[in-house]
Parts: sequence; structure tokens; C-alpha cells
Amino acid sequence: MLTLATLASTTIGIVATLSILLWKSKSQIRLKSPYPKISIIKPIRGLEPDLEVNLHSFFNLSTIIPFEILFCVKNPDDPSVEVVRKLCKLHPQVSAKLFTGTPDLGRNPKVSNMHYAWNRASSDLLLISDSNVRVESNYLELIYNERRLGAGLVTQAVWGADAKTLGGHLDVIHLNTYYLKATAFLNLFGFPCVLGKCMLFSRQQFESIGGLFTLRNYLAEDLVAGEMMKEAGYQVVVAPVLLRQTTVMTGFRSYWNRHVRWARLRKCHFFIAYLIEPLMFETLWPVLLILLARNSMQIKTGIVCIGVQFFQNIILHKFKFNDKGAWRSLKWFWLKDLLAPTIWIAGLVSNKVVWRNQSLELRFGGKLGTKYLKAARYRKLQTRARLLSIIK
Repeated sequence: MLTLATLASTTIGIVATLSILLWKSKSQIRLKSPYPKISIIKPIRGLEPDLEVNLHSFFNLSTIIPFEILFCVKNPDDPSVEVVRKLCKLHPQVSAKLFTGTPDLGRNPKVSNMHYAWNRASSDLLLISDSNVRVESNYLELIYNERRLGAGLVTQAVWGADAKTLGGHLDVIHLNTYYLKATAFLNLFGFPCVLGKCMLFSRQQFESIGGLFTLRNYLAEDLVAGEMMKEAGYQVVVAPVLLRQTTVMTGFRSYWNRHVRWARLRKCHFFIAYLIEPLMFETLWPVLLILLARNSMQIKTGIVCIGVQFFQNIILHKFKFNDKGAWRSLKWFWLKDLLAPTIWIAGLVSNKVVWRNQSLELRFGGKLGTKYLKAARYRKLQTRARLLSIIK
């Protein structure tokens, strides 16, 4: 059984890696004029690492496709506001607006943050783009090609870079191995993974099936948006060009909270798939096979599979990323794999998620509840009452 699991895990890795290597941009396709305008919606929260550099890359986009950038910051006193204003001043030729103070529409703060920009965008074609991604000047042409070829919603797979902490390194290597291979493998079988780092679609089409407001209480608004578009008959496509992401993990706890949250999210949306997810843990099965081997052939099989899987990651880093910020995290591959089963188990045993300093309940289907938030507030009120009684 261990031998079969080891061979299955290695085979999945090989197939996924080859798929990623064969992803090829359609940038050579010449776009037909007139070109549609794209409204880029960028929700921001706090001074993330390399925020200015990442945002600046969007001010340097080619103007072959006309665009506007709509920045969304919930708190007017957020330090990121100054970064946005500085970049707008440096690039007066770029149409850019800043929206602050959006009201809370539901339990997903990102969805609430985008509300003003969503309603006031001058174009029907919207690109939701997170603040920690960095792009090349021809970025809009690359993703619009997929839209032109018939996609109703275009998304991208990401790779990580520029970690400065242990949690950051683990986040980067998790993205660059496990996440990326899982995305590519599922895409082969017609299950595109929609990621909020990049979502290009028509506002009119999405409004006709419910609109932004329907996403306000879902943790994974991107995944739900993709499902809504597919159910409405629109094609959802993962663009064959990877998107660079700067990790925002500040330490091990932030890494743990994020990936346990993602694990519980996957469980609540795709429970059966979650149960077989451990087959994607690259070195778990070969190591177990070596440790529990009954003969020398099993030991040799385990060693070969470990070598093959590590070689796959070297190939990806060399030919798909080739970035120092990504290479620096590769050495933490072993620790990421050691933690993978514990994160998976943590995802299985609870539905509690910690997100933006709030403890919420994640229900099956992906909606957020307030079970843990209410309990925390009740405990706070009890503590306050005790303190008042002591003072009196």
C-alpha cells in the first residue's frame, strides 16, 4: 500500500510539473482593435512588504489596452494610502482613483472594501488584482488574450518570492510546489482553481447572476465567483502565464493560520477531494516507505521517488521562476513537507478560522458564521464585568 501511495504521489508530481512546463503564453497573438478598457480593482490593507514596488508595476503597464486603477483602502488612516497617493502623483498620465471608508457589507472585508470601486468603475471589464502581485508591462495583453478566445472569467496561478521570515519561506515554497502542482493537476481534468490574485470578467455578466453582494459572507469569494460563472455557463480559464506574488507572511504563526484556514476552506468546499489530498504530499510517502520498508527494493523505490520529486522542484525554479527571491526559499522544502500532514489534520478536525484577527466559523459550503466571534465577545464582556465588580 505504501509503495502504491509513493508511486501515485510521484506520478501526480511528474504530470503536474510537465503540465506547468508546457503552459505557454499566447502573447504572440495580435490583438484586434478597438481595444476594450479594463478597470483594475486593487484592494489594499496595511503596508505589505514591497507594496510600492508591486503597485508601481501596474502604473508601468503598456497602454495598448486602455486601463484605469481603482485602489480600495478601508481605513482612511491606513499607511498604504500615502503609498498610493505618492504613485498617483508620480504618474499623472495614468487614470487612478483611491476609495476609502467603504461600509461593511458582510463578513468578508475584502468584498466590502471593493464595493465603491466596483460600482464606480468606468469599464464593464473588471480585473480584480491583489496588492502583493507584480507584473510585466504586457500583462493586460497576456490575460486579455484568454478573454478574447472565449473565457468568461480569466484567472492565474501564482508563484511566491521575497520571503524574509521562516513563515514567509514556508509560504513561498508551499506556493511554488504543493499549490502550483495541485492547481496544474486539477486544471488538466477540467477543474480550474480561481484565485483572487487575478480575476478578469465582465461586471454586467456577473451582476446578472448575483453580483458582488452575493459574495459578502463567503471566505473564498474567488472560488465562489468561479463556481457561479461556471454554473451560469461561462468558461473559466487559468491563463497559461504565472503571476509573481510577494509573500506577506510575518512569521510562523501567520503561515500556520493562513494554511490551516485554507485547508479548512478546501474541506468545506470539496470534502471528498480533501480526503485524498495527502497524495499530493511530496516526500511524506517516500519517507514512510523507506522507514517501514520490508525489503531493499522498497528502500530504493523511496529514495528514487524523493530524488525525482526534488528534481521536479529544481526544474520549476529554473525554468518557470528563475528568481532569487524564490530560490532562497527552496531549502525549506523539507520543513514544509514535514508540516503538511499536521496542517491537513488541523484542517480536518475543526471549522474555526482565524482571519484578520477575528475567529470565525467556516460552514460547509464556504459561508462564514460568527459562532467563535460571539463567544470571544461574550468572554470579553464577562471579563469586563468582573473587573468592574473588583473596582467597585
